[in-house]
Amino acid sequence: MKVRKQPSQTSLMWVGVVVVIVAFVGVTFYIVQPIFMEPELPESITNHSVILMRDAKAALSQQDYPVARALADKALELKPNSTDALLVAGESAARLGETNVAMDYYLQVADDGSPGYVTSRWAAGNIALAEARLTEAEKLFRTALVKDPDNIIAHERLAFILGVEGRHWEALPHLFDPIRQGRIALEPLVLLGAAGS
Repeated sequence: MKVRKQPSQTSLMWVGVVVVIVAFVGVTFYIVQPIFMEPELPESITNHSVILMRDAKAALSQQDYPVARALADKALELKPNSTDALLVAGESAARLGETNVAMDYYLQVADDGSPGYVTSRWAAGNIALAEARLTEAEKLFRTALVKDPDNIIAHERLAFILGVEGRHWEALPHLFDPIRQGRIALEPLVLLGAAGS
């Protein structure tokens, strides 16, 4: 009969040290991984967000503003920086008369120079203009024009503000721009006539 050799205390100690080191490295990697790697959203969440936004836009186009906002808010839970969701939520809040909430949504849109960013700025400018906060509205329309120099809405609103404030000469380039683009609307022509007098 063979006698089994018992492992020595030293070899057991080394096995224990290795297990502790492996466990420590594993836990450290698990904790530190999100800091260095941006986690990908599971496809089901991405698809769910797309479906939510499709439904939110449909509700907005049907003027069902409470539903549009609720769906956009759900999409924002999945993708907090979604420009589309912020714009739909902002438009819905504005239509519901919640202008401060709408401004919060619009001003959360990331400054990436995208058409969504430009839209968020002139939409926020429209709210500020409607509330007679002309300095804030002017700043927002000018911000939109920095990113999109041909944005007709921002040109027309800025021309209106400058005209109301008696800054007719400053308004002229903003009145001519829509005309230059071939978009001759009544409002810029009336303001242009007023600026010339």
